[in-house]
Amino acid sequence: MESVLDKLEGMTAQHNYTYACQYMESHSIDDSDGQLDSSDTELVMEHGASAWHFTPGEGNSGVVVRDGTEIEFSSGENSLLSNIQFPNEQRVYYYEVRLSHVSAGTNVAIGIAMKSYPPLRLAGWVRNSIAYHSGDGCVYYSHPLDKCRQAKRTCTSDTVGVGWRPRSGKAFFAINGAIICHIRTPWARKRLYPAVSADGPCTLSVNMGTRAFVLSHANMRYWAVAPPEGTRLPPPLYQVTPETELLADSRPPDYNDHHAAHTAIEVGADADDEHTDTCESAIAKSNGESQNRPRSCCSPSLCSHELPADGPRRSSASSHIQSSGSKRQAT
Repeated sequence: MESVLDKLEGMTAQHNYTYACQYMESHSIDDSDGQLDSSDTELVMEHGASAWHFTPGEGNSGVVVRDGTEIEFSSGENSLLSNIQFPNEQRVYYYEVRLSHVSAGTNVAIGIAMKSYPPLRLAGWVRNSIAYHSGDGCVYYSHPLDKCRQAKRTCTSDTVGVGWRPRSGKAFFAINGAIICHIRTPWARKRLYPAVSADGPCTLSVNMGTRAFVLSHANMRYWAVAPPEGTRLPPPLYQVTPETELLADSRPPDYNDHHAAHTAIEVGADADDEHTDTCESAIAKSNGESQNRPRSCCSPSLCSHELPADGPRRSSASSHIQSSGSKRQAT
């Protein structure tokens, strides 16, 4: 460890390396084989590629995440892992990160790592991780002094892609849609996670497959971690069936009393409406019938409105009109 510290330039680099070593000693790395567990599988089936997102962990005070994939770093070394690992089912998985804005002197590290990675250390500088660094254009493999590949530097508006082949354990990197290198690792079928890091102010946009990739091969060969949208159909409409059993009733205890009172009020209102309709119908019918019609407009038990003995009375206006017509005929 002392020999490594002597080779690192600056007190900050030495301090961060010491922190990473102590963190790895106190936290066990999950280097087991495996695919998605049942809960992650359900999440992916429902949301598709949107199920992958990044959340600041313990100590990531200089990171703000919006909508799960829009990440803003402010200061200090910070590293974030996705909430879900690579599924390890198909041959290749791929994701991209667009450098929306990178301040001068900021180093952005994009790659893959195992769970329990130090939250305050750039990806690629601790064991069980590999990442491309924009500051010098190099790919680092599990150590700050292990530059396994040299590529070009990137800056604002560039897009860095990371590919993972779980069956062979190979990782590859792309810049603006062109693959720059392939690196073999001993992590075939291990539980690995997308990792995004930075040591200064920058804004990054992660694309796990919710939109088209800059690398055309990834679109044509479906290298995204999952379909853009979930494949699970929406739940059916709730309805009572013979096979349905109510396990819990969320209604208040006095629901039945209130429901019975409300039903009684509705029944009474319906009876009044029926009674009114019967009365109006009987009156309208009596206007066109002979004088032998019944005296009451409806059943006596329901209505007390009695019709006059000489038939329905006409209004004064209609009587005046009729008398005026008779006088004209006489004239």
